Amino acid sequence: MKAFFPRLAWSRKLPDIRLQEMDIDKLFEKNLLIHATELEKQFPMLPNLPPEAQKGLLDMMFNMGPNRFNKRNWGRLYEALQNQDWEKAAKESHRKTPNEDRNNAVRNLFLEIKKKQDS
Repeated sequence: MKAFFPRLAWSRKLPDIRLQEMDIDKLFEKNLLIHATELEKQFPMLPNLPPEAQKGLLDMMFNMGPNRFNKRNWGRLYEALQNQDWEKAAKESHRKTPNEDRNNAVRNLFLEIKKKQDS
């Protein structure tokens, strides 16, 4: 039997765990809704932000969770959002844990807003 977690020898004893694609989608949607609801609590100004900012913030909340992504830990980002300083928001959205592609995608969402305003 193939190890479920290759680095953990005991996992070879686990059955092959699989989910149907429909179940994966349902779990994802449920999890996304939980994080979106938490995002609304922590960022009351969320409905007034451009869609790109909403998407970037949801990405951050979804990947970090409310214990890590909150005003206490991300005060400079929160301040940039309050001031609609999209360049600063782009800079302050950088995280240590995801890969650079993910960081760049969120940063670019904030820079997109600035670009629209400047044109």
